Amino acid sequence: MTLRRRDGRVIVVVGSTGSGKSQWVRQQIVKSPRLWVWDVKPEYHTLPGAVVIRNANELLIAAQKKNNQRVLYVVPPTPANFEWWARCAYVAARVKPITIVAEEIADVTTPGKAPLYWGQLVRKVRATGSDLYAITQRPAESDKTAIGNASLFHVGRISRKKDR
Repeated sequence: MTLRRRDGRVIVVVGSTGSGKSQWVRQQIVKSPRLWVWDVKPEYHTLPGAVVIRNANELLIAAQKKNNQRVLYVVPPTPANFEWWARCAYVAARVKPITIVAEEIADVTTPGKAPLYWGQLVRKVRATGSDLYAITQRPAESDKTAIGNASLFHVGRISRKKDR
């Protein structure tokens, strides 16, 4: 008899500024031994064992390691940087299950079709046993692939009527 690895989850976290999105996510991930974070502010640097990476080559090297690691990718929030991060995140997830956090996806995605590697990550990450947190203030401005593939929604206060 073979044991089946648990399916991962795609968790979409929405809410206005100051509604506690990042605080809630931090509570969920605090014990995750393997962590991969798109952290452009940065907000997660105080997590125990967190290592900040600012270089694309270093990110790829980290993605291929099986060890428990807590990687924060801190770079300018450009679509190209996000796509590289998403591509490496999928590599990391395929190596060994990992918790993935993408802060403020509206900065680097659009309401249309998901960018190539982000779309692949969102659609395929559950099969790796990994969890993905997609965080946004404005779901109307964010990629619909994450929203359409969500296993769970965590919704904080949403101020704008159009966003509700």
